[in-house]
Amino acid sequence: MDKKREVLKRLIELNSKIRRVVFSPHVTSKYSIGTRQMQTLFNLIDEDPMTMSAAAAMIKVSNQQMTKIVNTLVEKGFIKRLYDPKNRRIVLIQITSAGKKNINQLYNDISSFFTSRGVIIDDKDLDDFLYHVQFVEDFIVKIQKYF
Repeated sequence: MDKKREVLKRLIELNSKIRRVVFSPHVTSKYSIGTRQMQTLFNLIDEDPMTMSAAAAMIKVSNQQMTKIVNTLVEKGFIKRLYDPKNRRIVLIQITSAGKKNINQLYNDISSFFTSRGVIIDDKDLDDFLYHVQFVEDFIVKIQKYF
């Protein structure tokens, strides 16, 4: 099998494994939010508040798609819209206490799911994983410009 076909096959398998293991139905059935909504909440925990455009850029979606994501999260009470006091034309989004609670509970549930199955991940494993994830992300960015 040629290397390009093997890379594609492995990326597809990796996607499936991540969905099955990290976002298992056992965990995600408790939460009524999608992956992009989760990404937005996790980003807002780290960089709160932010503009809609910045949020869209962070998860690599259009501003139009971000508006739909934000609308859903606002309806659920997980984020709120604010206006930049220096320029009222700029819309900011900010995570609410309910949003923080939801995303922290999701994190705890995923961690507990691993721990309950005897999964032990030490700091070296985490460092190695982060290094390799960065490599995969860089690779995706490199090939993304062709799609």
